[in-house]
Order: sequence, then C-alpha cells, then structure tokens
Amino acid sequence: MLTKSPRLNHRPSTGTPRQRRTGPIVLGSLVLGILVALVGVAVARALSGGPTPAAGTPAPPPSNPPAASAPPVAPTGTAPSAPPGPAATAAAGTVQALPDGPLHLPAATGNIAGVPVGYPHTTSGAISAAYHYSQALGGTLNADRGAAIAHVVADSPRWPKAPDEIAAIVTNTRRGLGLPERAATGETAFITGTPQAYMLRSAATLDEVDVLLLARIDSYSPPSGNRATAQVVDTPMHWTGSDWRLADPQPVSASDRTRLTVDPNDPAALALGWRKVSA
Repeated sequence: MLTKSPRLNHRPSTGTPRQRRTGPIVLGSLVLGILVALVGVAVARALSGGPTPAAGTPAPPPSNPPAASAPPVAPTGTAPSAPPGPAATAAAGTVQALPDGPLHLPAATGNIAGVPVGYPHTTSGAISAAYHYSQALGGTLNADRGAAIAHVVADSPRWPKAPDEIAAIVTNTRRGLGLPERAATGETAFITGTPQAYMLRSAATLDEVDVLLLARIDSYSPPSGNRATAQVVDTPMHWTGSDWRLADPQPVSASDRTRLTVDPNDPAALALGWRKVSA
C-alpha cells in the first residue's frame, strides 16, 4: 500500500464535497509518514497519513528476511478475460448490496507486470481492485518497480503523475527505514501492505466507487528493525470501460485517521462501518 500525504483516512458525511489534494501522495506511511500503500498503500497517495501502531507486538526480524522488492517489470502480461458466470452479466455496471459480514473478493482474470487485473464492473469488483492494487503498491521498496506498478493500476487521465509520485513515495519510505535511496542487490529489507477491512466512502455511480481500506503494514530493515503500523487508505476507483483503475487518492484528516484506525477484529470496527475482506 502506498501513501502520499494523508489520504485514505477521511470519511466525509453525505453531501460533503471531496477534499482537494494538497500535496504528494503517500501509500501507507511508516515512522516518517511515508508509504501509503496503497497501497499503498499505505498505499501512493492511496495509503496516506501518519502511522498508527498496529495492534499486537511486532514479531522479531526473521532469521532469513525476504529479499528486497522484485526488480522493475515492464507492463506486459496477460490481458483480462471475460469473467465467467454471473459476473459476465455485470458488464453494464451493477450496484450491489454488500454483506454485513466478510466480503469474498472476486478474483482477477488477468495479470500485467505481476499485478492482478481484470475485475467485474460491480461494487465488489471495485473493492477487489482497490485491495489488490494497494497491496501491490504497498509491497515494494524499489522505486522503479513502484513506477511500473503505477503505470498498470493508475487511471492516467485522473492521476497523470502517478508513476513519478509513487516512485518518490518509495524513495521516501526507504529513507524512513534508514536505507539508501536505491535498492541494492541482496538487500534484506522488505515491506508488505495487507488490507484487512474496507468501507465505502462513496458509491454514487456505477463507475465511481471510493473505497477506504484498513491495512496493516509490516516492514523490516537492518537500521530500523521490525515495524508494524495500521493505516487507513483512500482508493478511489474509476471504471475505464474495461477495468477498474485507481484515481488520484484524497487526503484523510488526522481526526478521521485516528477515529477509523482500529483493530479490524474489535467490535468497534464493525460499529464504525468496517467490513472484513477475504481474497
């Protein structure tokens, strides 16, 4: 998940206009307020805002930490295929009544540059795209890889600077972890962003679904050790005619970020409007 500036942490009341972006995006920030992932999540602007300690105590650094993020990958791969069964009937768009319990996310039908793509034109399809895009954006410490992912998942007319902004967010995240700006061969540092719950910020039309994600961000680097944070991420999804894409995430106010950042297993999460997801 990636984060630019505080983004996925705001849940305005009905009728409140969306707040304009005021700074670079962050996808899931760490100690210095970085990453969103989406995201980042957190998230890229999608995972913005200052970090909040995640519930529980982080595990000690693994004896064999995962290798650094995969090298950059050109945006090539398998184009989405038509979803089978009932999802195929949703080509014109479907506003769904979502369950009160956990939402099982529809699977992607294609893959580009290692990123799952191809989701049904439904509300749950938008949530699934937000989940997987934020997870991809919030799981790299390689700026070039981050830019490549942004080329795949961002709606370029609505977020034209996404590749540059995501690359800058990854670089800032590396600084926050005490790492050099460029990933080195054999680097043992890692970061992962895992969305655990969702909330609809708005779903005014069939083609515009603004999804809030509650994500856990785990990281490790030799200078900073193991860290775990929780992040609320804004992932506004736009239907482009063939798939969902990530539009320019919006800031989340500090007060809403504090109010909405909870343990997804706590009864308070349900009362606030969070619903769990299962991929």
